[in-house]
Amino acid sequence: MSHHLRARALLGISLLLAAATSRSTEAQQRLTPRTAAPNASRPVYPAGAAVWWYAGDIQTGMSLAAKGGTHTFSWSVEAVPNANGAIWQVSRRPFPPFTGAAALNPPELVKSGRALTRKGQFTVSFAGLPKLPALKGANNPWYVRVVPTRGRTVTLAGQPSNVIRVYDQKVPPVVADPSFSLGIKSFTEPGARLKVTGFEFVPYRADHHWPSGCETFKGGNQQDPWEWLSGAVLDLFDWASGAYADMKGFVVDGVVTLLPFVPPEVAAIALDAALAAAGVPPSIPNLDELMTQGADYLANQMADELAAQIPAGNVALAAGTEAARQYARDKARAAILANARKARDELEKNTKYCTTRIYDPFFKITLRNVGPHSAHDVGVSVKPSANLFRAGLEFRIDQLNPGESITVPVEFLSKWDRNAVPQNPYSQIDEKTLANWWALYHKTPMSFTFSGGHTVHYSAMEKGGSPISGPYVIEDGTGFTYTTPKRVWFDKP
Repeated sequence: MSHHLRARALLGISLLLAAATSRSTEAQQRLTPRTAAPNASRPVYPAGAAVWWYAGDIQTGMSLAAKGGTHTFSWSVEAVPNANGAIWQVSRRPFPPFTGAAALNPPELVKSGRALTRKGQFTVSFAGLPKLPALKGANNPWYVRVVPTRGRTVTLAGQPSNVIRVYDQKVPPVVADPSFSLGIKSFTEPGARLKVTGFEFVPYRADHHWPSGCETFKGGNQQDPWEWLSGAVLDLFDWASGAYADMKGFVVDGVVTLLPFVPPEVAAIALDAALAAAGVPPSIPNLDELMTQGADYLANQMADELAAQIPAGNVALAAGTEAARQYARDKARAAILANARKARDELEKNTKYCTTRIYDPFFKITLRNVGPHSAHDVGVSVKPSANLFRAGLEFRIDQLNPGESITVPVEFLSKWDRNAVPQNPYSQIDEKTLANWWALYHKTPMSFTFSGGHTVHYSAMEKGGSPISGPYVIEDGTGFTYTTPKRVWFDKP
C-alpha cells in the first residue's frame, strides 16, 4: 500500500475514533467507582494535588499573612491520574479528615471556585471574608486547598491537596530551637539514576481477518481509499467505541481471579491510573497491543494499589512490604497478558464481516535503574527535536528498584500537531491533513531526548549541615538525560 493511501486511511480512522470517543468515555465512567470500597485498607483516591504561593520566585506551601490584601495561589492536579479539573476552597475552620466525596462540600466554606484544567491559579481577596465569630478581630487563620475533580460534572478524582493557613495580620512566630543557629544553608540532591537501555520504533501495520465466507461491508462510497478496508469500517467503529470498557472488564476480572481479596473497583481504578500515567488514550484501536507490550510497566503502576488490599496473615504480606508489592505486580502482569486481547478476539469471532485491524506506530522505551537506591515517582519526558507534536511525550514510574528494568510503550500519533504542516497561502483548501503531516514526518530527521528524575532542594540550619525539615522546594530536573542518534524513524531500522 502506498504511504499516501495509508495516510488517508489513517485520517479516516482518526475521524471515526473521534466520533466514538464519547461512547468509550461513558463506558469507562460506568466502571469507575465514585466512593472507596468499604473493605479497602486505604482510600482508593490517589494523592498528588498541590497548592502553593510564590515568595519572590520561591514556590512555597507555608503559611501566609493576608493583611486584608488580595493574594494569588497556584495549583496542580497533574500528578492525579484521571483528574482534569479542580475545586479550590477557602474555609474559616480546619478542613475535616478526608473520607471521600464529602471533601467536595466541607462545612464553613467562605469562598470557592472551579477550573476545568490540570493546573492553574486563583486569586482571593481576604478583605471582608468571614472570620470565626468568637475570634473576630484576632489573628485567626483561613484555610486554603484544592480538591481534584474529573468530568464536567463535579466528581471527586483524588485526595485534597496540602492546606495553606492564611492569617489575618501576621504569621505567628516559630519558637526557635536553641541548639540550632539562625544561618540558612541550601543544597540540592540529584534525581533518580536511570539509563535508557532500549529504544525501539514499532511501525504501523494492518492485520487482515478475512476467513472464508466473510462478508464485505457495502455501505458508504466504495470509490474512495476506504474500499481496501472492506468491512473494517463498521467493525472498527464498534471496536474503538467499546473496546476499552470490554478490555478493562477482562483485565479486571483476571486480576480479581488471581487476587481474590482485591475489590473489582480497586482493580479498575488502578488500571485507569496506570494507563493515564503512560499517557495512553483509551480510544485507539491498538490499545490491546500497547497493554500487552507494556504489561511490565502497567503492572508496576498498579502494584501499590493492589498490594494495599492484601489481608493480614497472607504469606506475601508476611514477607514484607516489598515482597507484597512484587506479588501483586506479578499477578497483575499475568492478568494483563492473559486478558488484554480477549475483547478483540471475541469481537472478531462473532462478526460476519471481513475485518482489518489498524495498529498505529509507537515507541518501546526500556529504562534501567543503575543507582544504589529505589527510584520513586519518577517523571520521564521524551522530547523530539522537530516540532511535530502538540504535546510532549511523558510518562511516570511509581517505583523502580536497583538493577530493575522496565519497558514502556509510548503512543505518539494522537499528539500530532497539524500546525507543524506549512499552509500554502494561495490554497483555498485546508492542507493541514494527517497525510501531509506524515509526509513531513517521513522526511524529517529527528532525535529524541529523554530526561527524568527530579532535583530536591533542601533548606537547613547550619548545625552539622544536614536537612532538618525535608524538601524545601521540589522542581522537575535532570536525574538523567539521553539523546538518541538523529535519523528518520518512520519505516526505518
